[in-house]
Amino acid sequence: MITEVLTWGLQPQMVTTDAWYASRENLKFLKNKGLGFLMGIAKNRSCSINGRDYTQVQNLEIPDEGLIVH
Repeated sequence: MITEVLTWGLQPQMVTTDAWYASRENLKFLKNKGLGFLMGIAKNRSCSINGRDYTQVQNLEIPDEGLIVH
């Protein structure tokens, strides 16, 4: 759907989805298209704060201002 919208000439700055679409493949696709994104993410998804050591989202302490992860 995103590819079709872009062919229409629309230039969204941000894409929002639910957790179902928060896969690495989809995130990389959006990043490569230069699109920002805001998605829910399942608590069992793996992520990393430093880019090397991975843990599940449910194990993170997320401050009120949010947390940027890999």
